[in-house]
Amino acid sequence: MVTPSRTDTLIPSTLRIYHKTFTSGTPGSFAAAWDKNPTGVTIDSPVCAVIGTTLHVVVRGATSELFYTTFDLTAHTWAASWTDLLGSSPSTPALAATPSLTRLDLVVRGGNNQIYHKAFTAGAWAAAWDSSNRLPVPDKTIASPVIASDGSILHVIVIGTESNLWYATLTFAGAWSTYTSLAGAASVPPALAVDASNNLHLVVRGFDAQLYSKSKPSGGAWDAAWVNAGGVLANSSPAAVTFGTSTAVIVQGVDNGIWYNTLTGSTWSGYSFMNGQASRSPGLSTP
Repeated sequence: MVTPSRTDTLIPSTLRIYHKTFTSGTPGSFAAAWDKNPTGVTIDSPVCAVIGTTLHVVVRGATSELFYTTFDLTAHTWAASWTDLLGSSPSTPALAATPSLTRLDLVVRGGNNQIYHKAFTAGAWAAAWDSSNRLPVPDKTIASPVIASDGSILHVIVIGTESNLWYATLTFAGAWSTYTSLAGAASVPPALAVDASNNLHLVVRGFDAQLYSKSKPSGGAWDAAWVNAGGVLANSSPAAVTFGTSTAVIVQGVDNGIWYNTLTGSTWSGYSFMNGQASRSPGLSTP
């Protein structure tokens, strides 16, 4: 979670929720103390988004129910209470911010594997969840959705019941598109990034443990073919961000090592070892 000149880190520890800020400088540094939420608990990684000086946080509570709160990045104080979002999920939810509209979009996998959405606008969450479901055969996913906002449309990617990848959009007026097959499959949720030109970049761990990417230009169609970056990845999600015309990716190797690669056009730079290891999926963000 990043705002200019700072990075905000949020972690669950023994079910409790903690926050710490990194402020850039020469060198930069983390705050000495953690900001502990006085009441919240979670069984999963929190999902967060920054709008202005507010960190917005959604967690899965002790019984998988979904709750929302905020953290004031200037005063370093948590909101006095949590908001019950009146829903639950067996997987980590997906949260995206559209700062220009002071808008949040939350997409989750329901207990019935169907796909649900709720928006935060005008300072409040919608009362009800909406869904992309098509009848008589409902849209379903077996993992956490992946979402990104381009400022006017929410882009959604899910892993279907047979592990195939599917793409849909949701307008901010509430209209879902039908799902389009991306002609690929994944064992873990992929990473999705949108660049300054509103082009989409999707990075996926394939069932062969190699890394693949596919892009969609703004207003255009997804690439027909995947670009293979190779590698031997652990069964964990990649992390990806865009900067300029390149997409930066961090992955966990089968050796648990953390590896870095960049994609420019259709060319991968090659893997660089980051001299570290991890037991879970990495994260990556930019100002």
